[in-house]
Amino acid sequence: MTDSLTATGVDWLDNSYGPGDLVLYSRKYGNGSEMVLAEVKEVRAATVIARIIEGSRSGKRDSVTKRDLRTGKAIWHSKLHEKDPAHYIHKETGARLEKDELFKRNPAHEGYGSKVSYYLHDISDYSHVPATYWDYVADGPHYTVFPVTENVTKVSKEPDQES
Repeated sequence: MTDSLTATGVDWLDNSYGPGDLVLYSRKYGNGSEMVLAEVKEVRAATVIARIIEGSRSGKRDSVTKRDLRTGKAIWHSKLHEKDPAHYIHKETGARLEKDELFKRNPAHEGYGSKVSYYLHDISDYSHVPATYWDYVADGPHYTVFPVTENVTKVSKEPDQES
């Protein structure tokens, strides 16, 4: 349901949508589905590329994430893309301390559902240094791709009315 000359989609109410428009669509979520509000970035032959704004079950989304510039795909927390992992530096000596050296899980509390940890060093003596990433990793908006189908509905962008 796409006009290939103008790169727009047509929803089930015959409204055209394209880049910058807000749309609602249904997507699989866990064992069920959810309605998603998204801003269209691009419409291609059979797919829509959009930035998810909010989901009916998953809530609001952070529109900025790490992404791989080579593929355009989002990068979730993966150490494969870290050039230098997050760590701690001692404020006086400058000694480096890895995260797993700073605190350990408490062996006395190991077992079902245990997330109790204890610090091996005084945390106030250290400064946190965030991870650095390879040059192909950048901050940017997270986009999703879904098929152009009749279950997409364009949402009008009417300004809020003051009373």
